[in-house]
Amino acid sequence: MQHLLLAQAGEVLIATSGNAPDEPMARTEAEALAALTGIVDGFLTHDRKIHVRVDDSIARVVRSASRRR
Repeated sequence: MQHLLLAQAGEVLIATSGNAPDEPMARTEAEALAALTGIVDGFLTHDRKIHVRVDDSIARVVRSASRRR
């Protein structure tokens, strides 16, 4: 699915969890539709249930452990 989306997205594609700034992540499709309709360009939904709201972290490797002395 990701490959198909990226092939058609153009130069920029922003994908994020279902939440507005300073609001908790939506756990259901209904919550996301209610909170984000009119704010976003589209929705990609699935049937996987979210039991615990957890934001993903972004990390960058600065120096690998194998190169440390």
